[in-house]
Amino acid sequence: MPDPDIDPDTYRPLQALDMQGYQLTFYTDGSCMFPSSISTRAAAHAIVLDTSRSPGERLTQAKIFRETGLMPPALSVLVVTRTQGDPRIHRAELAAIVYLCERFSNTNVYSDSTTALSITHRCLRGDPIITFQNDDDFDLILRLRPCLQYGNRQFHKVKAHAESELVADDELYHRLGNKMANDSGIAGCKYLFPELARQIQQTHEEVQQFRFHLRILYKFYLDSHRIRAELSKAVKDTEVETLPEPSRRAVKERFAAYTVSCPWKRELIPMHIGCKTVLGATPLPNACCTGWMRSDGPLTQMWTATKPRHYLDRAFPQLHAIYQLVSASETQR
Repeated sequence: MPDPDIDPDTYRPLQALDMQGYQLTFYTDGSCMFPSSISTRAAAHAIVLDTSRSPGERLTQAKIFRETGLMPPALSVLVVTRTQGDPRIHRAELAAIVYLCERFSNTNVYSDSTTALSITHRCLRGDPIITFQNDDDFDLILRLRPCLQYGNRQFHKVKAHAESELVADDELYHRLGNKMANDSGIAGCKYLFPELARQIQQTHEEVQQFRFHLRILYKFYLDSHRIRAELSKAVKDTEVETLPEPSRRAVKERFAAYTVSCPWKRELIPMHIGCKTVLGATPLPNACCTGWMRSDGPLTQMWTATKPRHYLDRAFPQLHAIYQLVSASETQR
C-alpha cells in the first residue's frame, strides 16, 4: 500500500511556504496495537501540523488549555496512515519522520521517540551507511539519508504523555501537539480501514485463545510430570528389589556351571507307523518304512529290496499303479 497523499488544497500552500524557506512545524508519533503479538500486531503513524503564526499565539492557546481543557485549534492533523513493513512502534515513529522529510525541505519536527531521533541525528552527521546495515529499519534509513542532504531541518525531543504536568506554556504546547499525534495514531490503528481493523481484531482474539489453551495444556504436562516425580520419590527403598552388580569372575563361573536339565532327544519312530493306511493294511514291512525314512535313497529302491515285485502285484493291485508312476518318475530323473 503506497503512502497517502496530502490533500492538494493543503499541500500546495505548504509547499509554497517551504520553497520560500519558511520552516514548518510538525509533530509526529506512532502507535502499535497488540505490540507483544508478533503475528497479529498492527501499527500506524500520524503527523500533526502547527498552523500558529507566532510564539505568542502558541502561549495563548496553551493557557486556554489549562483553563478549559480544549485542544489548541492551531493544531491540525495532516496525515494518518498504517505503517508498512514490520508493524513495530519504532518503525512507525521513524516512518512519520521519513514521510515529512521526503515532502518538505525546511522542517521543525517534534517527536517523543528517542530511537527515531537517534537514527535521524546519525544520518544528519553523515555516519557511514555500513553502520546502519544491521538496523531493523534499514529500508527507511536508505530513504531518509538523501533527504537530509539539503534544506534546513531541526528535530526536537518532547516528553510523551505529560501534558498534565506543570511546565511552561511553550513546552505545554509542544506536548499537546505530541498528544494529538499520539491520539491520531491510536485511532488509525483501531479504525483506519474498518474491515482490515476488524480482521486484525478477530485474528488476534483467535490467536490469544489458542495460546491460552496451549498454555493450559503445557501446564498440565508440567504438573503431571512433577506429581509423578514426587510420587516416585515417596516410594520406600525397601519396596524396590535391588540386586548387587555381579563381577566378571562370577559371571564366568556361572556360565561354566551351566547344565541342561532336560536335553532334547530325537524320538524313535514307533513300530506301528506304516501298518495301517487309508488303503488298508500296508504292503511295506516296518523295516522298509524306517529304513527309507532314515536314508536318502528313493522309495522304490527300499521297496524292492524288502519284497519282490510280483508280491506287490499279487497282494495289492490298488498300489501297483502308484508304484509304476513312482518308478517312471524316478527313471526320468
